Amino acid sequence: MDAAQDTIIAMMQREEKAYRRRDYIQASNSRCSCGTIMTESQQAALHLLEECAWMVTDPVASPPAKATVNKVPSVTCVQDFEEKSRLENTCTCAQQYPPYPSTDSLQFWREQMFDWSCMVADSYGVIDRTAVIANSFHLLDRYVDSELSSNSLPITREDFQLFSMTCLYISIKIMDGHKLTVDALVLMSRGFYKPQDIIATENDILKTLQWQVTPPTTIEYCRLLWEFFPTNQSWNEFEALCATIAEVSVASASFLECRNSVVALAVLVLCVRYRGYSECSIQELLNRVEPFMKVDEEEYAEVYRRLKCLY
Repeated sequence: MDAAQDTIIAMMQREEKAYRRRDYIQASNSRCSCGTIMTESQQAALHLLEECAWMVTDPVASPPAKATVNKVPSVTCVQDFEEKSRLENTCTCAQQYPPYPSTDSLQFWREQMFDWSCMVADSYGVIDRTAVIANSFHLLDRYVDSELSSNSLPITREDFQLFSMTCLYISIKIMDGHKLTVDALVLMSRGFYKPQDIIATENDILKTLQWQVTPPTTIEYCRLLWEFFPTNQSWNEFEALCATIAEVSVASASFLECRNSVVALAVLVLCVRYRGYSECSIQELLNRVEPFMKVDEEEYAEVYRRLKCLY
């Protein structure tokens, strides 16, 4: 138990110093590239176009038998929408780039790539899917936030898709060997991305994140926190349920600013409640971890509420 406590403390210190995330989705404004705020009708029309365009460059979960190159990338649809808006005088500025992604767009892209990443991880037999996916999206969220904050050009759906695929590639390479290759990603994109696109993106992600690419994940915290739960049952009997709930927290953008240590504690408590353990046992767990985790009660209560609503 002492070793688990020391490890959790070290992970929490790393989390505070190098692995805090910002909710870039809520912080993102729905603006044209000129800075003009788009109307609700424009945002709705653009979001619909993006959803339809997803079918054009949607990556598959495994390399197809015969790769085909997309002839019309979805960015064309977005530019067509911009041109129509300009002609209708909905925006008086000359548009050179696609509009900044709206909150709905970013959330939609993120949800789609989460589902795709899970399918890829399953297709390639990734051993610890929950940890790998969590690692991948932690890299993605921090990188996209950095790009939105520092880049004068907007992020397109194709950019976000490439970032997501590359972050998964990095995470699998670090945590599960070299099961996923650059060539496989090219095939899964049906040739839309080239090997040099993925390699260049990987280098930029590593440089931007300063090689901080192994964040403490929720499921890793859960495995350590289990040692403090008063039971003789094996962790293996609870791992599947904890992993499922942990993945729910990764998929939802509402947990972007939440610390994984707090999310993990809420995941574990929710799991044991679902399994019918007494409130006395749960309180004993909380009492045991409080001295070294120093959990903020309001933060924990809010995280638990969100998890319970989603699962």
